[in-house]
Amino acid sequence: MGFHRLLLPSHRGQHHLDCHGYLSLLKAFHRAKSLTDIRFLHAHLVMDGHPSLNGRLGNHLVITLAKCGALHDAHTLLHTLHHRSINAWTSLISGYADIRRGADALEAYHEMLSDGLQPDHYTYVALFKTCGSLSNLAMGVHFHEVSRRNGFVSIGFVRNTLVRMYGKCGSTVDAEKVFQELGSGHLDVVSWNALISGYAKAEHAEEALSCYERMQIDGVFPDAITFACILKACGNIGAIHKGIAIHSEIARYGLLEKDLVVGNSLIEMYVKCFRVGKAQEVFDMLPLQTTLSWTVLIGGYVERGETEYVFYMLERMREEGKIPDEATFVTILSACSHRGQVDNGELYFEAMIKIYDIDPTLEHYSCMVDLVCRAGLLERAITIIEEMSVSPDPILWYIVMDACQKCGNLELGRKAFEHALCLDKKDPSMYACMCNIYADT
Repeated sequence: MGFHRLLLPSHRGQHHLDCHGYLSLLKAFHRAKSLTDIRFLHAHLVMDGHPSLNGRLGNHLVITLAKCGALHDAHTLLHTLHHRSINAWTSLISGYADIRRGADALEAYHEMLSDGLQPDHYTYVALFKTCGSLSNLAMGVHFHEVSRRNGFVSIGFVRNTLVRMYGKCGSTVDAEKVFQELGSGHLDVVSWNALISGYAKAEHAEEALSCYERMQIDGVFPDAITFACILKACGNIGAIHKGIAIHSEIARYGLLEKDLVVGNSLIEMYVKCFRVGKAQEVFDMLPLQTTLSWTVLIGGYVERGETEYVFYMLERMREEGKIPDEATFVTILSACSHRGQVDNGELYFEAMIKIYDIDPTLEHYSCMVDLVCRAGLLERAITIIEEMSVSPDPILWYIVMDACQKCGNLELGRKAFEHALCLDKKDPSMYACMCNIYADT
């Protein structure tokens, strides 16, 4: 936006703006998501020797950098400040948690403690997010207990984050317990969404659907997040009739035209319930189709083995400016693997490289190895691994060994085991699998 034009060069010690003026600029840059201007302002303050840079202004600069995703810059700046605030540390912890860098979040937390600062309720929210991103239940229980002793769990939004954390860690029992402790007077749509998403993630679809009904009985209206979670639950158990009923509710709220997440969730639900025609109808109704929309729908056609239509959709996708990406072909190859479509899988894999100019990743090779192993083509699997363009992972050889055990092929099992040992001699699962191959043969 060129906000830096407002900051004309000044002589050292002669400031054009006071602390409040610079804070206003920071807020404007944050709203505009202009990281370039934020960094320019930082450089200007350093060159100008502004006295507030080591205090309030510096801490606000850290917070703004963290919220804009410039976590390395934020962390580096924070180390230079003489007076570091708890809000600055909390923003850094939260930023790391948002991008699943749990180890960095915990490091920042311990550095904050070294500064003699004690966590507040916002810090615990960031720590619960960190535990959820790491799926570290033991750590989450620890922070839950500490926050409870400090009286923070009684705060509604802290408990909502705690429910979500337990759900992400797979402990739906603890999530339900914390949820019940909120009391009916404090349950809002955020509380219900936290619990429903936890059940949906843990693939407890029946419990998720039950929560959805309880939520409506309590008079709490669902939002886009609720519908996305409950549609996932319907798809997981093939509850097509319930999914159709929820589709009607979504249409009544007018969310299909307003929220792409809901639209994509609806397409995915119909695909999982083997109603690709209905998925296509929803797709055609969306005001905007994202790459994810195309990918989910194409995956449904792969499941049905409609090869010609898959290529038609890929070409149509490209014509409309949505280039198939790596994730698109992971979905396609994974679907081929689950349906045993070896010829189609190899056809799509070749097209990915030669037509769409996408370099295969480890995930693509894993799909291909799994595909041919399921079909009993073990020699072909070994050839794929030996000729792949990226460094192999032990898990690829484990897939081959598992297939060798199932079909009793000791010779190829031993060969795969030797290759796996070259990559990781300490993986106990490899030795266990080789023992099973010997035992079975």
